Amino acid sequence: MNPRLESSKKWSPLPKELLEQISSVFEENFADSLEGRKVICEGRIYKEELLLRVGLTKDKHLRQKNFEASVDYNKKKDNVLKLIHFVVDCIGSMFENYMKAPDTDFPEDWAPYKVEGKEIHLMTSTENSELEKQADKLLNQQSDGLLQNDTDSEVNPDDLKAKLGIQD
Repeated sequence: MNPRLESSKKWSPLPKELLEQISSVFEENFADSLEGRKVICEGRIYKEELLLRVGLTKDKHLRQKNFEASVDYNKKKDNVLKLIHFVVDCIGSMFENYMKAPDTDFPEDWAPYKVEGKEIHLMTSTENSELEKQADKLLNQQSDGLLQNDTDSEVNPDDLKAKLGIQD
């Protein structure tokens, strides 16, 4: 996944459980249209950006259709869960349009849209998530840490939550 903002370097993955819940929402709402395809959900939170991808793929197929959204994030004023719900709704609209008309032209680079008075950036891609993970593993670029691309220091999970404005 490629962030929209140039300042987006260090990131943390969205919690696995949350991504599984988002996948389940798409699987339930589009069960009649999936036709054997699997929903893949990935997300990252950067210092100033929230990024979410919902993809569709079939087993043993290389092709993956992704719907991606990026929204500005400010830990001091934004509620992360509300932003995630907003982003999921926007991706859900793209997903629904795709299911009804697969030939719909979607932007292949970040395109801004105004939704409910907020600016969101949307795009589609065809990056295969599983292949990218395997390539990262082969190149020793995969990390299981909470903060990715951070070569400066060790991070305490409680400190990270505080920095992101997430409370238990």
